[in-house]
Amino acid sequence: MGADSFGNLVTEDPEEARKEVRRQAEVGAKFIKLYGWANKEVMKATVDEAKKFNLEVSCDIIHSKELNALDVAKFGVTWFEHASGFAQALYPGWYPSADQTEWSHINWDEPDENKIKELCEQMIQYNVKLCPTIVLSDQAERYPEVWYPKNKITNSLEEGNILIDHWKAMESNIEGVKEQVGKLTKFTKIIAKTYYDLGGTVVAGTDTPALLYTFPGMALHRELEIFNEIGFTELESLQAATIHAAQSINLENIGVIKEGYIADLVILSENPLKAIRHTTDIHRIIKGGKLYSQDEILAHIPSEEDMNNKISEFQEKWDAYMDSK
Repeated sequence: MGADSFGNLVTEDPEEARKEVRRQAEVGAKFIKLYGWANKEVMKATVDEAKKFNLEVSCDIIHSKELNALDVAKFGVTWFEHASGFAQALYPGWYPSADQTEWSHINWDEPDENKIKELCEQMIQYNVKLCPTIVLSDQAERYPEVWYPKNKITNSLEEGNILIDHWKAMESNIEGVKEQVGKLTKFTKIIAKTYYDLGGTVVAGTDTPALLYTFPGMALHRELEIFNEIGFTELESLQAATIHAAQSINLENIGVIKEGYIADLVILSENPLKAIRHTTDIHRIIKGGKLYSQDEILAHIPSEEDMNNKISEFQEKWDAYMDSK
């Protein structure tokens, strides 16, 4: 299951899970996230404790061997990252790292859409919200013809960058990545569109920098393109990353151009309602009431030395906190 870190707690003890929820609430956390390796008792305890602090709970149970999306929705989890657990609900006993020979009868390219609709109808009764991060599996499925924009940012990453190194490490196990994640692309696309058509909340996200070439910031533009490709209108695709995303996490003053709302804006050179790809035709950014060009923003990026110093400072604080426990 791995070790604890500044980003996660690993436990099989429900009381330890409750204690961590309380700690997170005390330091100002807004959400609690669960992973599929957590057992049923830990998940139940986490959700129960989170409710006491009005904290929503999200989950990534893509690798779960015992639990599926419907099980976890019944516990009270409200957010499903990657539409995870839906496959386990339709194919009990299946999970990505299982011996796939016994599941060779599943046609992942043409999944049973009636069964998917039935499951989505059940899930919507629990008011769960989906962040399908389709770009994640889409990049794996497309490999080696991955979506790879060429611009100042990506060009600067070409040599000796931690992200490129991470993605190249994933390439060394590309067949495993394709088998476990890439083949779920069509399945996830159908879930996202079906759930949305039924009136469910579906928002845009990327899981950057996971798996392959999910470039920070830029991958969101590709996610919107995929939304459009699977049947969302251009406007619906944009709303999934703006007003619907804001509403999904109870933010009331962001996500729309309106008097009294936060006015951070992306000014485009072309109309994205005519073609969603125009979201990449960025002319200027307005942030905090100031107008910026891309070059002006890039000029404020910290140097590698500055970043390493910040990381060291954080690590020292984390180590001191752990020593005090």
